[in-house]
Amino acid sequence: MQQIFALSTSLIILYINNKPATVGILFVFSQVSSIFCLITKEKLQGQGYGTNTMHFLLKDAIEIGYKFLTFLASSDSVCYIYERFGFQKIDEFECFEYKL
Repeated sequence: MQQIFALSTSLIILYINNKPATVGILFVFSQVSSIFCLITKEKLQGQGYGTNTMHFLLKDAIEIGYKFLTFLASSDSVCYIYERFGFQKIDEFECFEYKL
């Protein structure tokens, strides 16, 4: 069987006082890298932890040599972080879930 694409991930966890504060995951595959998640604990939001984690994720994608970086936002309210970094909205889609 021929491999269609290679997939790898980078997991970034920012700790504050020995407790996880922010988590970011970067998937890299084919010619595109994608931010799977960027989450900061609610009580720690607005203090730059998400921004710092985004810098690490961007650095990883650049060092690997990828030219495109995508993300999927869970709501319009979180898009401002990505817009600050220069991301542009290209499309929208609906997401569904199936409870097991």
